[in-house]
Amino acid sequence: MLAASRITRFIGSRKILNDVSLSVHAGEVLALVGPSGGGKSSLLRTLALLDVPDEGAVTIGRETYSADVLRKGSLKEFPYPELTIVFQQLFVWPHLTVKENLLLPQRSKVPGDLFYELVETFDMSGFLDRFPNEISLGQRQRASLVRALLLRPRYLLLDEVTSALDCEHTLITMRYLRKLVDNGLSCIIVTHNISQVAALCDNIVFMVDGSVVESGSVSLLASASSQRFKQFLGWS
Repeated sequence: MLAASRITRFIGSRKILNDVSLSVHAGEVLALVGPSGGGKSSLLRTLALLDVPDEGAVTIGRETYSADVLRKGSLKEFPYPELTIVFQQLFVWPHLTVKENLLLPQRSKVPGDLFYELVETFDMSGFLDRFPNEISLGQRQRASLVRALLLRPRYLLLDEVTSALDCEHTLITMRYLRKLVDNGLSCIIVTHNISQVAALCDNIVFMVDGSVVESGSVSLLASASSQRFKQFLGWS
């Protein structure tokens, strides 16, 4: 299980996460949705232990990391690559080819079977030997996702990873993620694509101004109770 328990975080005097709790179990996809600036990406970074909360705790598998422990920096090891995050900014190394970017986290120059499977699935063979500035944003987005999948994570955090993809590659990505989830992956995605949420996700958390306004199964897309969520969905 991957969970946040009453996470609160400040930047200066500004509260960017306010008493946020959620959980996702093996074989589930949880969607974080809401207006821009609502704290979704900040929450992902906190779940990945990249940002330290002021209050609360993060649970990853059998380990729980309290805000006090994280602030002291006393962790013996971080849960990587068991937990992997793909950022909206992508963070591909410009001086490395796409292939070199994919293999770098594995500290290997020899591709394995999974490498070839993912390259074929995500239609990447035509640009493996190019540099990031020689390919499109959508191709860089696919490369960042595949780089994460090559680590075989148990917990995967995705921040708008299909925003630059065309319909065909978005569908390929969703199908592959669903296959991984059906085999036990726990996944949290941040997205503004509500149709993607309806097709891929099991549960949904709607955030505004760093707080959870409404949460539940994906059926909330048809039965939202809060006026703010209805407004976000275009009902009013």
